[in-house]
Amino acid sequence: MKQAYPRDGETEGDPGRRRSSRLLRASPRGRAGPVSGDTQEQGFSLDGIAVDPSLPEEDRLYAAIRDGLSAGRLMPGQGIGIRTLAEAFGIGPGAAREAARRLAAEDAVLLTDSRIEVPPLSLDCFEELMQARLLLEPACAVRAMPYVDRGLLGRVHDYDAVARRAAISGDAEIGMMANHRFHFEIYRAAPSHVLVPLVERIWMRFGPFMRAVYGMAGTPEPPLQHAAIIAAIKRRDPEALKASVAEDIRSGLSVFDSAMSARR
Repeated sequence: MKQAYPRDGETEGDPGRRRSSRLLRASPRGRAGPVSGDTQEQGFSLDGIAVDPSLPEEDRLYAAIRDGLSAGRLMPGQGIGIRTLAEAFGIGPGAAREAARRLAAEDAVLLTDSRIEVPPLSLDCFEELMQARLLLEPACAVRAMPYVDRGLLGRVHDYDAVARRAAISGDAEIGMMANHRFHFEIYRAAPSHVLVPLVERIWMRFGPFMRAVYGMAGTPEPPLQHAAIIAAIKRRDPEALKASVAEDIRSGLSVFDSAMSARR
């Protein structure tokens, strides 16, 4: 995995870039397999997202859309017809509608009789999401710390490396996907029935809006706090870990402020 991200001088079409994509398509939950075909309508694309192929149809589609939202693959206003989505994933329209209903119940998408759409997000809602992240994610990281072994820490290092390379190359999509994997590789290390599911729901709302912010602000900055998060885990220092995660979240607010300033 050490060479799973672009080397210096490699561009989007180079083998290093393709290796980064393969790393990011690996499922954080174990078995992975492609579940999508051409799922593009009004920019709504889940191509390349992989989930556990042993899951029931409804759960596979739910997981793919959840990850697409959380990792910034989808942006506010993008949508797709239920039947088109079902055909692209090779599942029945009933299973696709049930997945859509679950996502709508979590306020992750807007659902009509025939289609789903990524909802718009107000500035007030974005501020609430960031406040919720600050309250929950440091606690998730501390709960996970005793479960982080050398193998998991190696994967976290690799996702951080991909995010840094993406910032250098100007690839906001890969950078956001790597950042999402970095955080959830840690949070999901500990068994959780409440905190991590809550954070997953927050990221389904946060991801599309933050992707739009990067579209206004340009390339994301390198994730400077990731190294501090990794160091705190290695030292088994819960206070330093909480502070580093919180500072990492606040850096997203700085990007948002810069984007808003640029539009004035």
